[in-house]
Amino acid sequence: MKRAAFGALCALGVGLGLAGCTERTINASSPPERQYRHEAVAKHTPAEKATEKPRGAGQVISDVTLTAKVKSALLADKTAPGMQINVDTKNGVVILRGEVDNREQIQKSMAIAKKTDGVKMVVNRLSVKTAANAKTKPSAWQKTGSAAKGAGNAVSDAVLKMKVKTALLADKVAPGMKVAVDTKDGVVTLSGQVDSRQQMERSIAVAKKAKGVKEVINKISVKPAGTKA
Repeated sequence: MKRAAFGALCALGVGLGLAGCTERTINASSPPERQYRHEAVAKHTPAEKATEKPRGAGQVISDVTLTAKVKSALLADKTAPGMQINVDTKNGVVILRGEVDNREQIQKSMAIAKKTDGVKMVVNRLSVKTAANAKTKPSAWQKTGSAAKGAGNAVSDAVLKMKVKTALLADKVAPGMKVAVDTKDGVVTLSGQVDSRQQMERSIAVAKKAKGVKEVINKISVKPAGTKA
């Protein structure tokens, strides 16, 4: 179950930065701004150590849902650089990683994560981008923005995908871990194999209720009777 749960989380994070990021060590004698970055990326904070105990399958699924909720909220906010932030969750403790443009973006991202229902604590491991990095290394957000004229639609689709997946994971009837979600221009496509027609119909209904969905295309199949799970 753990492997399946983490597999779903990885599927959620393709192109959205839900995985961890490379950490850097900065000399304590650095200027104030660099010291701030050092504090942001400090290793093994007490809060993170507290989350390292073994987790049951139920907790893993709950953490997957919470990660999706936080990421969705960050992407939906116009002032938070959601595409630049990686989100991870362990036992209800949310860890934010990545490089942003300024302290205000860190504070805003932290506030959004803290407001998300179900979050016990937020660990800040975000850092402020240096002037050199800002000039020579375009952010994921900037790359997305320059990729095409319709980049806004791509971001909207990413937000919509997260909303639908979060809703499916949170629903008690819809088998969110078994349903894959894809979104293009507001049209949501559901695929995967579920145990019953009821689960399929419930998944479609949940997707249709998500704000911003124009249409739902059903490619979900029902597992043949007698087939083992």
